[in-house]
Amino acid sequence: MQKHKNLLLLIVVCTILVLSACGRDRIDDYAPNGDYAEGATIEVLSILIPETLLNILETFSTSQFHFHIAEETLNQELYELNREFELEISTFSWRDIVDLLPRMEVLMMAGEMYDIFYLMPQQNLWRYSQNGFLADIYTLIDNCSHTNREDFFINALNAFTINDGLYAFPLGFNFEYIAISAEMPQEFVDRFNGMDAITPIELMHMYIDLRSRYPNEFDSLFVARNSFASFNPDFVLERALSDFVNVNEQVSNINSNRFIEFLNSLKHVHDLHGFSVSAQLDFMIRTSGLCTVGERQRGSVRYMFNSDNVFLNSIFAYFEPSRQSFLYHIPLVNNYGELYLSGFNRPHAFSIAATGNAALAWDFLRHLIVPMAVTTNYRQPRGWNTLTIPIKRSYFESNFLSTIYRSFRADAVSLQFTGMGEGDPGREERIQRALDIHTAFSEMPVATIPLVPISIIEEDLSLFMDGVITAEDAALRMHNRVSLWLIE
Repeated sequence: MQKHKNLLLLIVVCTILVLSACGRDRIDDYAPNGDYAEGATIEVLSILIPETLLNILETFSTSQFHFHIAEETLNQELYELNREFELEISTFSWRDIVDLLPRMEVLMMAGEMYDIFYLMPQQNLWRYSQNGFLADIYTLIDNCSHTNREDFFINALNAFTINDGLYAFPLGFNFEYIAISAEMPQEFVDRFNGMDAITPIELMHMYIDLRSRYPNEFDSLFVARNSFASFNPDFVLERALSDFVNVNEQVSNINSNRFIEFLNSLKHVHDLHGFSVSAQLDFMIRTSGLCTVGERQRGSVRYMFNSDNVFLNSIFAYFEPSRQSFLYHIPLVNNYGELYLSGFNRPHAFSIAATGNAALAWDFLRHLIVPMAVTTNYRQPRGWNTLTIPIKRSYFESNFLSTIYRSFRADAVSLQFTGMGEGDPGREERIQRALDIHTAFSEMPVATIPLVPISIIEEDLSLFMDGVITAEDAALRMHNRVSLWLIE
């Protein structure tokens, strides 16, 4: 009986969607720009984005929010072809994710998915790509007369590539940098200073060593902090899975000794109460960035490490803060030395449905890069992440210099970093050196975004952390679940 009810519901939903989509490509006597030929086709492009993103964009825009800027720019281009399109924006609340994801999969199966949708961490990008739900954006780039692959940072696009196909497009990107608290013993500060990059497992090992060497002095210290207290076992495990699972070859190495060692380190930090569980407190004591000197100092006595993955972000790796609370910012990397993208495990990225107007959707996304990811003299589009690297190479240097010299946060740069005032000697040399570092990082290999859903092994992780099963048992159970997921 339940199966029949579910089937009936699916039929009703699909019927409604088909009927509602009849107006997607329509003939309309009204031409908004006033001089289109009679009978010109007005196409409709639908996009799904978080309502929080729309609210932020409305706050930071100087006139219209950024999606409409891209809409107007593309329509100017289409005018020469006697074409025009309208953008239909739908929003969702993060509170509704649990209910939204199944509905989106129904839309995909029915062939009525939004033309473009914001890629959410909870979505199964690998399965969507394998089931043919998504357009290969590399194909769209290759077929576009305005773009070539070389126009973009391919290393960043590789983070969203599966079996040589590109299934999500980031408008901009940046990396996650880790710094050590200035309150740590000098031997640990020196040890950290000798590293060019650090992995999550190395970070945990340093914390374990500190607690072993100083069992009483740092008994209330947490291992690390990044935005919204997300440096927790789930966060660390989700990223580590990419080092042990090859989704392209559908092979899991989770049952290896190296993964068992990783699990034991994770539990050791957990048993030392090294993972902060107070998201509210961490939200109030924000990560480095535009927070106050006092906030950073309070953080330095609560956390061994700090991740600058929001606000001014990598600028802490490029200039010397006037007050040192966290030292020697270096990138966080996976076991292969590939840099992790910052921003809640991934930057703002969009996927294109295979069943929609994919070519038009790509045209819209390429025009969305500037308003969403590029700092200009007049606008700071993403105020919480001012050193975002635009995905298009031609915007790279001008975006960096505009951020330093002319964004509304430029005053904060001069106030919070040594030698960065307008009259300070050596300021231009510091900026050039920072640009050189920024350029070098922008070309480094990038780690794939997490593709294995953490939800399928959360139960095993919980049992292991609670001491119910051993690391060997947990690794085998996780391996079996992931192997099954790979062949589903």
